[in-house]
Order: sequence, then structure tokens, then C-alpha cells
Amino acid sequence: LGRLEETRGRAVWEIAAVTGCQVVLERDSDSGPRLALAGPPAAAACATELVQRFAASAAARVEDLLSEVPPRFYQKLTDLSGASPLHKQVVAMPACKKGLLVHAVKELHGPAGVKSFHLERDGDKVHVHLAGLRSCVQEFEALIQRLVTGDHNGLDFVTVQIDVGVEAAGKIVGSVAEEVGDLTGCEIAVKCDDAKAESSCRHVTVIGPPAAVKGASEMLDTFAASGSDSLLQALGPAYESLAERFRGLDGLAPPPDSEKATIERVLEVPAAKRHQLVGVRGRHIQHIREFSGVEVCRILREEESSSWEAKGTVKVRLVGTPSAVGACSGLIEDAVAGMASETLYLNPTEAALLRGG
Repeated sequence: LGRLEETRGRAVWEIAAVTGCQVVLERDSDSGPRLALAGPPAAAACATELVQRFAASAAARVEDLLSEVPPRFYQKLTDLSGASPLHKQVVAMPACKKGLLVHAVKELHGPAGVKSFHLERDGDKVHVHLAGLRSCVQEFEALIQRLVTGDHNGLDFVTVQIDVGVEAAGKIVGSVAEEVGDLTGCEIAVKCDDAKAESSCRHVTVIGPPAAVKGASEMLDTFAASGSDSLLQALGPAYESLAERFRGLDGLAPPPDSEKATIERVLEVPAAKRHQLVGVRGRHIQHIREFSGVEVCRILREEESSSWEAKGTVKVRLVGTPSAVGACSGLIEDAVAGMASETLYLNPTEAALLRGG
């Protein structure tokens, strides 16, 4: 049970999430530490096997182990709930709320347990790419929906309203609001009360953590008073220092542009491991492709791979983003280095065909 204790309860929680069992690590029992499992027989059997596999592996998390288990066992886990334990999801949200998501993740000490999380800007929207345990991805998606609807319950966010002139408000709408939002992580909105449309003032609402809201308000006040069309010109020498100050708040920036590019990599795998990598009916290599997120993961045919047979290797072609290709390469290398065997159960007719009878 030492491996489970090392994770400070994380592994126990993940096993419960994957199998649906109640899992409790009892440290003060009469016979010493023990793991108590409660649930339907099939779920309890899967939980027991998952515990044993995790204890024997070098994986830091149960979630990491799931990408390495034999397809037959992974299918058993899928059958428990009718859905794959590992899940990928892309959630769209307004770009103006991107900073609030970043601040919320930092305040909650991590992206809600998901394995992979990154942001991709697309016009006035941001696509949030999530991957990990299905329950964690669903919790993260719920957090995004809360922020989109303006529900900041449980988060240390404040809302401040500042008044600016009509001309300044017109300049703030669009690029300046976006720039201040990107620098501070705040949501900036300019509102015009229809009942006071003829008023010389407009309300600018700033939402975010207190320190970020204070900085954003100072920027907007300075810009409104300057009469300039550029935030950089309005702030002068203070622009760079303010930008640097608030970069520390934005610890989860979108991936660099290079991550949007598609790359290709060809790996060499020992020919003797070919069928183990592919798995029964191609399930294992398909599982690796889906979990890593690559667009292509396939073994090249002989005519596409020159002289591989002479070297005793086969070639695997990968296509995808740099991070996806890197993840897929790691999964393939791990699988080839220590893949567990599988047993395929056949009916008598299938067995006779294999025997040539």
C-alpha cells in the first residue's frame, strides 16, 4: 500500500472514479494498513486489478497507467459505465473570459485534475482542449460553463465599475479592452444604460481577482485621461513594467504558435513487437492514437518502409501537433519496452480455422 500512500490519496480517488467503487485506505486497522473496496462484483474485481497494476508499475498516477494497460482490461473498465475512462473534450468560451479561467485554475491549484489542458484562440472565442479522466474533464467543463454564465461562486473574484467619457469608452471597446484583459486576465465590458444614452459617461465593468482588477482599473483610468488611441502611448514607460508584473498572474498561457503546426515523425519498432503494439484487432494502437491525440499513428507497409525487414524493425508513422506526437512516441516506447500479454478467447469454429482444420 506504500505506492497508494505516496500519492496522498490521489490514486485512491482515481481508482474510485474509474471503477465507481467506494475505495478507502484504512491506516489504523488492527491488522495494519489495508485497502477496503465496496461495489458491484465486476467493479470490485476491476478495482482490485487496477490497484495491483498500479502498485507494480512506475506510473505516477493511475491516469497515466490507463494508457498502458492491455486493451482487454481497458474494455472491462469501459464496460463498467458504458464510457471510456479517458476522455478528450474541446469546449468553446468567449475570448474575453479566458483570463478568468486562467485565474480560476491557479486559485484552485491546478486544472481540476485533468491530464492535459491548453487554450487556443479563434477570433472572439477560445477553444479549451481537455484530456484526462472522464470525471475530471466533466468537472472542468462545468467550471468553464460557470464562468461563461457569470457564476463566480467560491472564487476570490471582485467586480468594479469605473466611469469614463463617451469618447474614451468608444476607444476602449474592442482592442484596448482586449489588450488590458490579456495583460491582467480580467474581463472588461463597456455598458451603456439605455435610459441614460445621452449621458456623457459610460460604465466599464472589470471582473477578476482583486490585485488584477486594481491593475486593470489603473490602466483604464490612465488611458481614458490621456486622450490617446493607444494603450502603449497612454501608459508610456509604465507599460512594460505593468505588463511584466501581470505576466506573473498568467501562469497558464495559450500554447505557442508552433504548437498549432503539424509535424511528422517515423519511429522504428522491433519487428518482434509489431503484433503486441497493434493489439487484438488493432485495439491497442488505436487506443494509443486516441489518447495521445495524434492525427495518424500507423505501421508503414513494406513498400513504404525501405529495408526495415533486413534490420529487424518496422516503422510507425506519426502525424500531429508536437505535443501529441511526443506523447504518442512515449506511449509506443513504453508499450514496446514492457507490454503485458493478452489472451484472446475463441469459439471452437475460430480455433479450428486457426489450426487449419
